[in-house]
Amino acid sequence: MEFSPEEILELCRTRANIIRQKYIEDMENKLTSFDRKMKEKGYQVYWISDEAELTETFFGLLPTSPYNKVCFDLPNIPEELRSSKVIRPVHYADVESGKSSASYPFVQADFAIVETGTLVLLNKNSKNCLNSIPQLFVLLDISKLLNKASDLETILYLRTHAQEQQYLPND
Repeated sequence: MEFSPEEILELCRTRANIIRQKYIEDMENKLTSFDRKMKEKGYQVYWISDEAELTETFFGLLPTSPYNKVCFDLPNIPEELRSSKVIRPVHYADVESGKSSASYPFVQADFAIVETGTLVLLNKNSKNCLNSIPQLFVLLDISKLLNKASDLETILYLRTHAQEQQYLPND
């Protein structure tokens, strides 16, 4: 039996809905498990609910130096971070080429896998310099957590082939 591309896309949408439903049904345990696994790997996790809290937490983690070199690989940088006097933005291209250095990269993860405590970064400008910077700040929307690594294949297929921006089921 052969499926048309439209039928395959519809099957993937159905599977994505099942994946998201299973995650939502046990979300509290999944978040706790992910938090524990990240901490076991030496990461500090902060659960943040809005942009103001994000900014406050980020500034609270930076040293008091007035010239903290920060690279942002985010689709939208909060205005308060962008206009801050304690941050000196550095472009990733300059870090990668060695023209500059940065102490704090700030990236947005595309997904995370609960069962392994793994962050998934796709097509980031920062991909070639993340290992050269000792402290990494990662922003992750909890709706981008997946139970298992095998769920990622379905979600990436939808992300690649869906015609609309909203490729994940709306929780």
